Amino acid sequence: MTDRRDDLTEAEVHAICDGLDADGIEPSVRKIREQAERGSHSTITKYLRTWIAQRGRVVLPMPDEVNKHMSAVGAGIWRIAIDHATGVFDRERGVLQSEVAELQDSVTWTEADLEQERKAAAIVKAAAARSEQDAESARLQVAALEGKVAGLEAEAAVLRDTIADLQAMIGLLRSPNPDRLLPVPLGQDKIGRIVARDGRS
Repeated sequence: MTDRRDDLTEAEVHAICDGLDADGIEPSVRKIREQAERGSHSTITKYLRTWIAQRGRVVLPMPDEVNKHMSAVGAGIWRIAIDHATGVFDRERGVLQSEVAELQDSVTWTEADLEQERKAAAIVKAAAARSEQDAESARLQVAALEGKVAGLEAEAAVLRDTIADLQAMIGLLRSPNPDRLLPVPLGQDKIGRIVARDGRS
């Protein structure tokens, strides 16, 4: 049990409470006991309550003139704050409106570029279609020409054979013994081709 001689006085408890309050610390029995390092719980509690009661009585009502003055000052500060905020909002609104206008211009330019690209794509697509048609026509022409070339090569082969036969006959006609000439047979197809050729000449 705490010795009465070591117990705290009301003045000591109030001084400790004032110090704690000045430091922004809410006074309590435990904190007062830690500061003083002595004192009974009941004594500290009793004097803490008297300190709290005295502190409450110190708070005096604000005079009417001061209240009016503070109200006027507060209203003026509020008007200044509103004007400042309005100016800030107006500037920010102007900046945002400028950004919106720039974005709208960008959208317009982008849409115009997109339309140009669409037209260019349509032109390329049409050219590709024409190229495919031209390629198909060229393939058909090449096939026709290859057929003609094959026919002409066959005819040329027949003509070369016919020329060889005729040259053989000419060689025999130049022989010193015409009686020994043997006829060189010409195939009907060769004769027909020769006659047809002579008819064209």
